[in-house]
Amino acid sequence: MISGIDPRGDFAFKKVFGSESSKELTISLVNAVLQTLPDQRIVGLE
Repeated sequence: MISGIDPRGDFAFKKVFGSESSKELTISLVNAVLQTLPDQRIVGLE
């Protein structure tokens, strides 16, 4: 295992942000991390 990576955190992240029901939350997270401009925001995921 890679030192410093907690597999429980990765599992929780995937559970919260990886489901279809949380798509809007995931889009919001990606836009916040990328600090996108209003006219360049991500609006959908596949």
